[in-house]
Amino acid sequence: MENIEQKDLVDEKNKDKRTKMLIALILIVILATFITRFYTKDRPAETSTTSSSTEIFVSESWLAGEDGGFSFKFPESFGTKYISPVDWPIKINLYEQEFSCLEAGEEVLPAGQTKKEMINDKEYCVTRESEGAAGSVYTNYAYALSFEGKTLIMTFSSKATQCMNYDNPEQTECLVERESFNISLLIDQIASTLKKLN
Repeated sequence: MENIEQKDLVDEKNKDKRTKMLIALILIVILATFITRFYTKDRPAETSTTSSSTEIFVSESWLAGEDGGFSFKFPESFGTKYISPVDWPIKINLYEQEFSCLEAGEEVLPAGQTKKEMINDKEYCVTRESEGAAGSVYTNYAYALSFEGKTLIMTFSSKATQCMNYDNPEQTECLVERESFNISLLIDQIASTLKKLN
């Protein structure tokens, strides 16, 4: 009986320690965000990734969409065989706060990975969260950018077939497509068509 009571006491102490550590971690993240926001406010932004194209091309075959008080153009599909849109077209939200980007995380963790990206001379804050399921990898995307002193966020998700499920030549074709496909350029093309509705 004493062993059970001691074990319960130890479990309770461990639970209290974990709770305190979690609270401390949350406070550290909040403090780091606060410091980063004010420290970098007047400094030029450094970017982690750069995607560039000489010209933004929007096909006449693109469809018209509306969401979150904006109209935009978008392709029906990505034009790929092994990567397809899931939550599509994009969803748009406009937030009152000034645009900023705190890089953190890992793509395969629940909160995803957030990175700054320069795409055709526009700064984006891109969050990717990926999860494998039934032979495919599902990725949720959030592309944030500055819009009229506010933060505009475009969200969508995609499904990519796990290339190793195929034999050659399909496996090689899938890997080449995955390596060469640049979702960021496509999203920048869509962003170039954004128009605020009344």
